[in-house]
Amino acid sequence: MGIVRTTIKELVKAKEIQKKQAKLNSKSDKQASRSISRTSSINYATGDKVEQTSDYHEKEYPSKRRRISSKEEKNILAPLLKSTTMPFEIMIAPYLEMLSKDWGIKRVKAYWNNNNENKKNK
Repeated sequence: MGIVRTTIKELVKAKEIQKKQAKLNSKSDKQASRSISRTSSINYATGDKVEQTSDYHEKEYPSKRRRISSKEEKNILAPLLKSTTMPFEIMIAPYLEMLSKDWGIKRVKAYWNNNNENKKNK
């Protein structure tokens, strides 16, 4: 491998082409999120385009899922909803023992935020 001389014009032109390709790729990624993304980079020595593929979008990442609370869980959490302020972790701990393993402090707080009676009355 040797030293390759390039001019500033060549570097600027290569960067412009790379930016245009990135914009085109981002638009196509939005349209087909599960497709294989192709990125083209420019070999600065020769000015040739080099195609690279990645399977980043092929991997399926878990999306946020909506958790539906059962009537039993709602009955267990009903006393917490009557408080005017966010319950502390100490207050939540006894309820976690009664709930299934799917419930954690973060989920109970989110449930309180979404179902707070005081917030709805305002």
